[in-house]
Amino acid sequence: MKLKKRSKNQAAETLPHGGGGLSNHFSKQKNKNGPPTIRLSKTFVFLFAIMAMVVLFTLNEHVFRLNTNQLSFSKQVYSDISYKVIRFRKFNNTMDFYGCKPEEETKKEKGNIRTSNSMSILNESGVADFNIQLTTSLKILLMGDSVGVQYTQALQQAAEVLPHNRIVQKYSWGEHEGISLALPVKGGGAIAGYRITGLFQAAEQDVEHHQAPHRGGGWMKEHVEQLMKYIQHQNVDGNLTAVHEKMTNSETIAKTDMEASSSSLMPSNAAFDVLIHQFPASWIDVPWSPKFTQEAIGEAVNLANLQFGAKIVILQTVPIQNNLESMDELVKINQAIWDFATQYKPSPSGDGVQVVVVMDVGAFSTSLFVYNSVGMNMTLPNESMKYLDAFNDDDAATETTTAENFDVGKGLRNMIWDYSNRTFRKFVLTLESMLSQRLLCCHREWDRQMIGYCCDEKVEHLEKKCTRNKFSRDGMHFCMDVVAGRIVGATSCLLKCSVDIYDVNESKFKNENYNKALRSCEKKCNRQYMSLKPIPFIEGMNTIVNY
Repeated sequence: MKLKKRSKNQAAETLPHGGGGLSNHFSKQKNKNGPPTIRLSKTFVFLFAIMAMVVLFTLNEHVFRLNTNQLSFSKQVYSDISYKVIRFRKFNNTMDFYGCKPEEETKKEKGNIRTSNSMSILNESGVADFNIQLTTSLKILLMGDSVGVQYTQALQQAAEVLPHNRIVQKYSWGEHEGISLALPVKGGGAIAGYRITGLFQAAEQDVEHHQAPHRGGGWMKEHVEQLMKYIQHQNVDGNLTAVHEKMTNSETIAKTDMEASSSSLMPSNAAFDVLIHQFPASWIDVPWSPKFTQEAIGEAVNLANLQFGAKIVILQTVPIQNNLESMDELVKINQAIWDFATQYKPSPSGDGVQVVVVMDVGAFSTSLFVYNSVGMNMTLPNESMKYLDAFNDDDAATETTTAENFDVGKGLRNMIWDYSNRTFRKFVLTLESMLSQRLLCCHREWDRQMIGYCCDEKVEHLEKKCTRNKFSRDGMHFCMDVVAGRIVGATSCLLKCSVDIYDVNESKFKNENYNKALRSCEKKCNRQYMSLKPIPFIEGMNTIVNY
């Protein structure tokens, strides 16, 4: 067939669009000295370049896919974290709800009303009106009791996990989550939670009757191995629910895979980078201090690496709670946690946990307790007032300092809330008498709730009810719609401190003189987030990056 002759000004004849595929991006043009040639359109060149970049990126990231009868996984080639502090970003818990109902749902419930008359500081800018947007490629595991479940869910929400990328591997009882996993989260990482009702110790392995809802700290090796399988077989398709169903129903996964995932020499893509310990003191018999020895804390840290492969460990100090019988006990165990972290020496060989930092939740809870008590006009002991006076910026100190002769609020705002600080620990010991003011109510596990910690009004000792405050309705759990920003903010800040000095992928420190920088960063994170110190938002700007 002869080609139709065209005029010089006539555009080249294009192939019809009905041909499908990429045919509409080609054109034929007659060559004076030979047969027609093929010319590529600019659109096709652009699309081809994009496709080539995608292929190169995929190869560079070492992303592989097994055949359709196997699970998919991806090899992680970097680990990092960044976060944004965003004012007016709400915490909307759609997971396992603990402790507090949204304020608007409690207004008509007698005895459950939440107000903040005693805690006006919570209404100030930058104190409780922000939350965190988290982006991370780290694999993070948080181990603790029901309070730890709260923290896990807050981290998962901050990392914007999609519903189909979150599973509950095990329920402890009813619909209360025991082990959960979000993978991938924003940034490609993973965030998991593991419920435990005692210190993480080797002797409690496979002690089934010591698992939640029972006390004792029992943990099952098979549960650890199953969780590690999910981490080893990270899915490319971004549908953890589908992988969960396949792993639950399939019997084709080799036993060697399970054994490899639980080995202390597991490959980097089969291990958690970070383990966060929320010590479940509420499940541990009092007195606490004989259990919180340096050896017991050290065993929990070592198991974080032996069982989960973690190189970074965050130890949370123990907060004020109903089970607390003396401030001396609280001071002793929190000082023990701080002492372990600051004195920790990682193995020069690079084996085991390399970084241990502290998240001072105990100091945060103490600040809430004292602020709330003062706001309800509960009388602080004179000895406590003297310590506050040291932070009052008032040169006219008197021998007998009382609320009438100096500004209590200024002393509270300038107080260093830090259980590693000797003066602060002495101050906490003076609060002993306030610990005895209790309610006589409600649930057997929440009995004798501290008036200064869960009420928003001063009532008599052993009163049955009170109007509840906004930060802890039951004296055990936090109201996460109020404090999630500070919990997640402190966690994100400490993780950033850790990876800035330690390379998780290369398993080495970035600087030999890392300890001073780590401790300085750790202090900054705790004093900003584990207190009621406002986030310094600039007027008109409601986001701060990596603050």
